Amino acid sequence: MSKRRVAIGIAVVMAMTVLGGCSANQVRAWFAFYRKENITLARATEIADKLNPKVAPGCDDHYALACYPNNQSDVDCVNGGDGPAWVWGPALIPGWDHYELDPEGDRVACWKKAPDLGAVNAQTVPTPAWGEGADPSAYSEGGTTYVTTTATGAKNLPIVAVNDLTHTYTPAEWSTAAVEGLPTLPSWVNGAYGKPSSPTMAKFGQTYVVFFTAPYTLVHPSVTMSCIGRATSTSPTGPFVADDSSFNCGTEQRRGAFDPQVVFDKVGAPWLLASYGNALAPAGYVGGDVRAIPLDTSGRAVEQESTSDGFIQLTGARPWAQPVLSPTQAWEGAALRNPAMTYDAATDSYLLTYSVGDPTTGGSATGLARCSAPTGPCTSSPAGPWIASGNGRSGPTGLSFFTAPNGTAKVVLSSYAAGVEGSAPRWLSAADVTLGPAPAIG
Repeated sequence: MSKRRVAIGIAVVMAMTVLGGCSANQVRAWFAFYRKENITLARATEIADKLNPKVAPGCDDHYALACYPNNQSDVDCVNGGDGPAWVWGPALIPGWDHYELDPEGDRVACWKKAPDLGAVNAQTVPTPAWGEGADPSAYSEGGTTYVTTTATGAKNLPIVAVNDLTHTYTPAEWSTAAVEGLPTLPSWVNGAYGKPSSPTMAKFGQTYVVFFTAPYTLVHPSVTMSCIGRATSTSPTGPFVADDSSFNCGTEQRRGAFDPQVVFDKVGAPWLLASYGNALAPAGYVGGDVRAIPLDTSGRAVEQESTSDGFIQLTGARPWAQPVLSPTQAWEGAALRNPAMTYDAATDSYLLTYSVGDPTTGGSATGLARCSAPTGPCTSSPAGPWIASGNGRSGPTGLSFFTAPNGTAKVVLSSYAAGVEGSAPRWLSAADVTLGPAPAIG
């Protein structure tokens, strides 16, 4: 390390620690030295403005960019510690780290470095054993696994109760077994642009909660946007009743939220992962990264916000400010879709899968990344996807993790028969998954 970089690092740390504030140039130097990131002057000014001003009531002035309580005997990061208070996100430390939230000493609280990815060995698409469906998810309770998929036919939320995971269904058997889980769509859904898609189910207390994607009508009548909805039921097969308003429609920078997936971290705290991009119809999806929303024990967002720019009303849950993962590899394209995550105890990290490309053209695949927490950061593979077309199947996407009734870790995903992409239904495959440093399915 050069003397100049050491001097810059010492100067920045001293300025931030002793003075309790910093200039935009000091912020840029800090990011360059500690994070190896070159941020713009505008972004540095924005951060400096947040570091230097008055501290909000109840917030500890030793931490910046996030409100850490100043009235607790101890504060721990989520995913660890015994409280009595927990915080779930990174904060810069311009002062004394008296809660000891920065064991790595990089002046960032509650933020681990991205873990090593491990081996990404190309996997074969499992042969379909279930019926028609796209963007599936599965939830097990008792001896039954409940499988949900994107709307098919007249059903808004098809739900199939699978009692034997080894049984191969005929198309007719699967169709007959599917029940309607969401008989009534909420008023905010614009049915002219499609039905619910990419559902995910979880149980919170005694209530079953489903999150789904649906088109939302904007102020402008000719434009709609993908939003996330939330619905509840007392039974895993429904009927589910949707909330009157959408759960989340994106951020000021990312107009659109889609492909939700409930994730429980290693201490049982719930999160909702989703893709965020400019998901406007009829233009379609433009860009997309993965973000996380913290949930409470009832399956509602921990924080809420509502903003408007006069054209788009953004309501509902507030996603984490920084992406969990953004498209950075050449093979990924511009958008990451269908995020799914599971905790890997063998490596004390989280496996994140995601879809890239257009499945209707056969150009889609499933990527794999490894993350330090549900909020990231993550390490993705420059070499290519984890699951690509093969075994007579094309466009493997929409992968979700689930636990079988016997405790086995499994995945479910959808794919086309090769050669009929976009002109025939997608079919569902389920398979065992092995975690650890070299994840594998089948």
